[in-house]
Amino acid sequence: MVDNVVIPNKDKIEHFTILFHTFVFMQVFNEINSRKLGEKEYNIFNGFFNNYLFIVIIVMTIVVQCLMVQYGGQPMRTLPLKWEQHAMCIGIGAFSFIQGIIVKALLPVSLFTRIHMKELAMSEEQEKYAYTTTFRKSFRQSQKKSVTNKTGIQ
Repeated sequence: MVDNVVIPNKDKIEHFTILFHTFVFMQVFNEINSRKLGEKEYNIFNGFFNNYLFIVIIVMTIVVQCLMVQYGGQPMRTLPLKWEQHAMCIGIGAFSFIQGIIVKALLPVSLFTRIHMKELAMSEEQEKYAYTTTFRKSFRQSQKKSVTNKTGIQ
């Protein structure tokens, strides 16, 4: 294991690994929390098993995260954690559930319905440099190349 090898800044790397691991679990639990955004929807697990794609994404996120921490090593700048440290990271991340309940209980939805954002169309200049426009252009070009390659017509 890593304990026998001398690693410079081992404590610092372990600290950052724990922070990284905890942050990802906070995100995972927040994804679950964000399924129910209604005013009095406190049961975030209601209908949880109705969306298998969501469950697969959550499970895959957790699996990939744990593999990155345990076996990522120098490329991921992580150190393997003990099971107690994994449990601590998961426990801290699970506080997202409590935070979600507190926010729903203390902040009325009416506060957010009063916020109005003007949705204006982009000017031609803004449209020209927008990321989505660039993406659409490159997608169209790749589609044209694909059709050209298949048909042989240029």
